[in-house]
Amino acid sequence: MFAAVGGVDTAIYKVFFLLHILAVIVGFGSSFVWPVLGAQARNLGPGPASLAISQTALKYSKVLTTAAIYLAALFGILALNTSIDTYATSVQAGHRQAASASALHSAFKTQVQEWKNTLLRGKDPKALDRHWGAFGRVEKDIERTTGQLVASLPPGEARMLLERFSQAHHKMGEQYRGAYAEFRAAGFDAMAGDKAVQGLDREPARLIEEASAKLTAQSEALSAASGVSSRCT
Repeated sequence: MFAAVGGVDTAIYKVFFLLHILAVIVGFGSSFVWPVLGAQARNLGPGPASLAISQTALKYSKVLTTAAIYLAALFGILALNTSIDTYATSVQAGHRQAASASALHSAFKTQVQEWKNTLLRGKDPKALDRHWGAFGRVEKDIERTTGQLVASLPPGEARMLLERFSQAHHKMGEQYRGAYAEFRAAGFDAMAGDKAVQGLDREPARLIEEASAKLTAQSEALSAASGVSSRCT
């Protein structure tokens, strides 16, 4: 389960896991050696040779068996804690990314609404400046947030959708600025401005909606997997 979110792919986890396996091999593997040496000592009968074998087995069993078994338990716990911490971090990151995509979707709707407000109230100079200015500010916020979100995502469908949204959104902004010039040239005729942008918001709207849905589904899947893992431990 941790592999799905990178918990077992971190370097520190791999180090702890490798040490855990080595300690298990040494600790439990060596425990099979001492009975063999004991039998050999008994076969030799009383004497310096059998005594040396017994003393050697006793001496090294404390190091190779007892200590190694304790280390195996320690490294196993450290590896598990590392994977759990990484897993929790991945779940939190998934929530933040999904929330960010949802906020982008909402901001995009706000930007489009500010364009509509510009058309409806454009004959009032103050209202024109307010709504057209808001359109530009929201546009910049969307561009900045999209760039940050894309940078935080690994390669995949969600990132690809956001990259395509960024391109479509930039193109839409340029087209809306051209439509704004036509709107002003037409004496602030709302119908002229609306006609100039007909359907231009559909592609970026579709892309950000799909990206948001994808990231939300991924976040929910991670949360569900986290719940299953906690119940299994």
